[in-house]
Amino acid sequence: MVGKPYPDLKLVNQDGNTVELSRFKGQVLLVEPVGMTCPACNAFAGAHDVGPFGARTFTRS
Repeated sequence: MVGKPYPDLKLVNQDGNTVELSRFKGQVLLVEPVGMTCPACNAFAGAHDVGPFGARTFTRS
């Protein structure tokens, strides 16, 4: 996807609210998919709420 616009996905955040990626246009955003059956994924989910670039994260299992 380098050099190409990312599709405007609609995702569900940890609070159950729908969020469109276009809402974060021009910002650094980390989308972290987490699998409910993956113990390591669940252990690290949300462990980095603000990344080194001030990225906003939301996690949804």
